[in-house]
Amino acid sequence: MPFGNVVGADGKLVRDAKEQALVERIKELRARRLTIKNIAATLNRDGAPARGGRWHATTVARLLRRAA
Repeated sequence: MPFGNVVGADGKLVRDAKEQALVERIKELRARRLTIKNIAATLNRDGAPARGGRWHATTVARLLRRAA
């Protein structure tokens, strides 16, 4: 399931406001020219929730590709 979405009661994907806000934050960090690795480190340092427990550069890169 793509980050930023959850499964609704009807079984369809619906946007999750908290995750969508985090996607926007990641896009803003990238726009400020932070590297993918630095974005992951920033998210982990700030305690941003990640589905797998912590953020990895690969996860951030995939998220940015999907959001583009």
